Amino acid sequence: MAHAKWSPSSAHRWMECKASMAEELAYIRVGSSAFADEGTAAHTLLADCLLQRMNAVYFLGRVIPVITLDEETGEELDRREFKVDEEMAGFVQVVLDSVNSRVEQGWTLLVEQRVDFSGFIGIPNQFGTADIILISPDGKHVSVEDLKYGRGHKVYPDNNHQMLCYAVGVLETFDGLMGDFETFDMRVHQPRLNFEGATERSYTRAEIIEFAAKMKAAAAENALYIARKIDGFPIDKNLLNYSPSYKTCLWCKHKPNCKAHEKMVLDEVMQDFVDLDKLPQAHEEIMLNGPKPPQPSRLGQAFANLDMIEEWCRSVRAECERQVFAGMEVMGVDGLPLKLIEGRKGDRKWRDETKAEAMLVGVLPPDKAYSPRKIISPSQAAKILDKKKTKAQWEQFETIISQAPGKPKVVEGSAQGTPWTGEVQDNEFVDLSTMEEA
Repeated sequence: MAHAKWSPSSAHRWMECKASMAEELAYIRVGSSAFADEGTAAHTLLADCLLQRMNAVYFLGRVIPVITLDEETGEELDRREFKVDEEMAGFVQVVLDSVNSRVEQGWTLLVEQRVDFSGFIGIPNQFGTADIILISPDGKHVSVEDLKYGRGHKVYPDNNHQMLCYAVGVLETFDGLMGDFETFDMRVHQPRLNFEGATERSYTRAEIIEFAAKMKAAAAENALYIARKIDGFPIDKNLLNYSPSYKTCLWCKHKPNCKAHEKMVLDEVMQDFVDLDKLPQAHEEIMLNGPKPPQPSRLGQAFANLDMIEEWCRSVRAECERQVFAGMEVMGVDGLPLKLIEGRKGDRKWRDETKAEAMLVGVLPPDKAYSPRKIISPSQAAKILDKKKTKAQWEQFETIISQAPGKPKVVEGSAQGTPWTGEVQDNEFVDLSTMEEA
């Protein structure tokens, strides 16, 4: 699939960090991860179901190949195949049901629709491909929808640069042709993390036009730095136009070698080391000018940067491993190049389970040679029985199912999620009266 240079999928990066596109010029695309390819397979299944107006169950057993090509040469870089199983079909069906419910109400459906935003940003041949676009019967409302199949990162529609780029493209491509759009709803379907439905955020027409202006300004700055990089000039010696953050840098190829990102991480790590020589000066300023306005607490600021620091550590380790595996020399602080050694051994497994069974039964009693039978879990039962098709029967099972509430998790105050109630479960504490005296 062709990609625009200023692609929506990386908009959160090139719009926030103006030097990112220039810095990524030196990095070659080396294929995709298995997780990303699994997501591509799920998108393919969703598109086929929507276009053929069929439920996902009809595609069970189908094998979906995912091929990654070099964007310049067309050479095949990677190939993986994914079989549609009950799990994938079930999760995709969640999205299908949501979309089809609005199609039945008269909304116009566009699937894997290419939308052009070249006019808004002033650069030719710039576009994106939206998973799902729905236009209301009166032509006033647009719903831009995206399937995120992963389990790792929760994606929200609020200030979602990728989806807002699609909205700009819808405005440029279809406004006046398919309606006079007034509002735009951004909906994220992440069925493997959110079983209660899509998360949604609405924008006005004016807000989409305002975002388009920001796109244009950011694209122009990126183009300037790309030209400087190609001509051999430094992009930005003072790192003023680098904007490192967890979200901005998450998928940036340059991250392990980025001075700005490294500086931000090290500055954060070193914050707790106070320069004692500056304390008298700080005290004098307070006496003269009064205390400063309330600021985020030191601990709260450190908490906000944890994900970024941890991700930077992972990316540096991955880049070192990549270079060493490729036979490149990476000099360590001990003056010697990094090298490969054998890590922790894997779990032990029987080479021949039948032979192992015969040998164990010969030397152990039956209750020792075999693991005890164990009833399947509610999650496994729900998948096998298909709780939607056996709704009445499944309601009986629900009466004998318990589920512990989620453990408390500290997040930013603005983050979405179900508030923790603090309810104590019977199994959270040990009954000290039943314990023997030590």
